Amino acid sequence: MFKTCSEKRFLFFSLPDGATEEQMQEFLEEIMLMKQIGYHQNILNLLACCTMTNPMFLVVEFAKNGDLLHYLRERREQVM
Repeated sequence: MFKTCSEKRFLFFSLPDGATEEQMQEFLEEIMLMKQIGYHQNILNLLACCTMTNPMFLVVEFAKNGDLLHYLRERREQVM
């Protein structure tokens, strides 16, 4: 659904060409949620976004240890 470009400190997400209205709405909702949460040391933080022109994009902090789902799955046996 999103194109991503990772650098050492951030991830860039943009909607693909031909995104549906539903995908655009979900993308905007994600941005609004991140704006409402604001900065928090335990989550990926919003660094920048653009919703006024196409392509719309979102820039967030880079998770050097990967996403939470994969982290938990990799350590499932250690916990049980």
